[in-house]
Amino acid sequence: MSVLCAGAHECQIRCAPVLVLPRLQRFSITLKRRQRAKIKIILALCQQSEELLGAVPFTSSS
Repeated sequence: MSVLCAGAHECQIRCAPVLVLPRLQRFSITLKRRQRAKIKIILALCQQSEELLGAVPFTSSS
């Protein structure tokens, strides 16, 4: 009986990190998606501002 309890306890310790890992991976993937979305938005805004600046001719004061 004590061997079974020891084996079960050992399995719980070994299996616990495996059960936690997918949650962490999902959280990490979600963060990466949010970062990518933010980067896309920032790049789009930069491109728009470049287009606007390129469309407006600069007048020189001289």
